Amino acid sequence: MRQGKVIIINIIIVLLAAASIVTLYLGSFMDIKANLNVNNENVQEIVAMFGENKSGEGSGEGEGSGSTIDVSALGEFNINIPFTISIKNTDAINCIFKFNNRKEVVTQFVDREITVIVENLLTSAKEIFKVATNALVNKAVDEAKKAIEQQISSTGGENQTAVSEVLEEYGVNDQTIENVKTELSDAVTTVLNGGDSDDIKNIIENSTTIDSILKAFQEAKMKNELGVSELSESQKEEANSKAMQSKDELLVKYDEVVEKYGDENGKITSATIVNTVLEQTGINKSEEGGETTKITTEEELVEFLSNKVNTAIDNSKEYIGYVLIGLGAFVLLVMASWGYVALKIIIKLFAKNKTVRFGLAQAFGWMPHVFFIGLPMLVVKLSGFIMEKFGTQLPEQAQKVVNMMKEILSLNLHSLTWVSAACTIPLLVFSFFYYKWRRQIKSDINYKKNK
Repeated sequence: MRQGKVIIINIIIVLLAAASIVTLYLGSFMDIKANLNVNNENVQEIVAMFGENKSGEGSGEGEGSGSTIDVSALGEFNINIPFTISIKNTDAINCIFKFNNRKEVVTQFVDREITVIVENLLTSAKEIFKVATNALVNKAVDEAKKAIEQQISSTGGENQTAVSEVLEEYGVNDQTIENVKTELSDAVTTVLNGGDSDDIKNIIENSTTIDSILKAFQEAKMKNELGVSELSESQKEEANSKAMQSKDELLVKYDEVVEKYGDENGKITSATIVNTVLEQTGINKSEEGGETTKITTEEELVEFLSNKVNTAIDNSKEYIGYVLIGLGAFVLLVMASWGYVALKIIIKLFAKNKTVRFGLAQAFGWMPHVFFIGLPMLVVKLSGFIMEKFGTQLPEQAQKVVNMMKEILSLNLHSLTWVSAACTIPLLVFSFFYYKWRRQIKSDINYKKNK
């Protein structure tokens, strides 16, 4: 009866060991996940932290003003940009088995992570452009509504229903506004994926909804200026003419965006947007000749940033390799502790005493997650608490940096090492009765031998 219970527990331990070994080998040792909140108000401060305009050009503030980037053409935006650096267990283990080529392993790690970061950057660039395009429509609608509200107010009434009714007379409602925004958003996706940049321009030119919004705004504005409730035909024509002028200005603004963020052929993509940001911050200028690296595709952006990072850390790759070797050895030790338990159970499958000791797995299984995820996250949380309580005692400039980082940056650590850590919990529970069975079985076997 007791042996049957031992077999059941042994099967569970083997399954726990298998899950731990697989996740320790194939999973990530540490995923550093940062989330950067970027909007048109804080982007200048973010650029000042991560870039340096060495030439002083394009800052719009004269010499020595530091890094700036002109985002006025993009309108209002608020985007979360995720950055993830994933240190995989295989990276660390490969450094052990490729000891003489550990610098190459580090280079491959950098190239892989840069590729992921670039994908996130380009996705965020698309989102910023979509939000900015929709912001133009929202701004036109808001201006029209304000003008209509002012007109209604001047005639003794003011409510949102009345504004909606006036807009409905021009064929504008929530559905038509949403339709044009969706159409623009789809066009932005097409354009940024390599389509013709004129697609967005054509939508603006041919949209009857945009025409109606601008017309509603100009007519309401003219009524307010003249203090009348109705316009004559000639006044309506004048208002319509002003609406078309506003539309032309909108198209000119779009052309400016394409010229600023597109390539020499007038094609705008996520990569050309990032390239413009790099140019304005001076990041893609060489140290020697001051030449600018032109980037027009995702592959070129990955190559440029990979070269930049690999060059910057070239002298440190040996030491990074040694760190990875240490981590790899530690992971292999934990895997071995689980493997030893599973192997002992298999070997003792047909033995009289099927019980085993699992103290090694119980001792080492939790360590990777607690030491490299739990403790660092505790430090991050404590740092935030300390800054919250005592941050006011820092110098003014330091306070400004700390406050901005709290607003724009969130940091989390994740890892599949939690599986190994979680699997040690059942071992702890089993140890309360399993070792008691082990002693009793050994005692029974010795008793039978001596009988």
